[in-house]
Amino acid sequence: NTINNHQNDLIQCYADGLAEHSDTTGCLAICQPFTLVVRVDHGHPYLNTVLHDKCVFFQKQSHHETCNLKEYDMKSTHLIITAAALLALSLAACGSAGIGSFDITEESSEAVIMGGTSSPFGDLLPVDNLFPPMTLTINLEEELEEQNAEGAKAIFLQDLQMQITDTQQPDGDTDNFDFVDEVNVYVESTKSGTTLEKKQIATLKDVPEGQTTVSFTTESDVNLKPYVEEGMKLTTEGSGEVPEDNTSLKAIVTLTIQVL
Repeated sequence: NTINNHQNDLIQCYADGLAEHSDTTGCLAICQPFTLVVRVDHGHPYLNTVLHDKCVFFQKQSHHETCNLKEYDMKSTHLIITAAALLALSLAACGSAGIGSFDITEESSEAVIMGGTSSPFGDLLPVDNLFPPMTLTINLEEELEEQNAEGAKAIFLQDLQMQITDTQQPDGDTDNFDFVDEVNVYVESTKSGTTLEKKQIATLKDVPEGQTTVSFTTESDVNLKPYVEEGMKLTTEGSGEVPEDNTSLKAIVTLTIQVL
């Protein structure tokens, strides 16, 4: 037999281990014959163990649990672990930011909302252009090179925050998001003549009072790779009142890049 006959059971074994220890997250890989490597997000280093006769799930550096599944004779000549099997198992077993993907965090350009008597909108902000557009410049080739990755197959939004900046806050001025009621965030291409559609990627409702940083609920199934390649900007729709004075803000975006 080959690893392909058993990899689903091995993956299920690992998944069951995570389910039994809900406070633990990690990644599974077979990186050399008869060796299982587990990365656990508890601040511990990589953990290694020789596979003798069981599929083993590691919870901590000094503790492990066996799975309630079939036990495989990992030393048997009937089970051959290859580099190709490693890749298939690693990608299947690890979620976002695990083997096969990595995260980056980028800041957008700054947007300035004209407030008080300098606002051209009266008392209410425009519904279809709540904030001025914010551009994101991402050097995808450089990010991939730093990770020794050949290319990206998809890019997804993991986290989006907006933050009041100091640019429009002179001494004695304190700005926050109290002027906002609801915000929907969209991604658009900056390329002239693009065929990419405007897509919603995040939303914010019930804005907490007095906050200078707000976190959005994100749409994690929109592939942003075409927008990153063409150049991307964030646009907004929503509702809110014109702030008392000029207010500046920026977006802080965390993206997961899935590699080839």
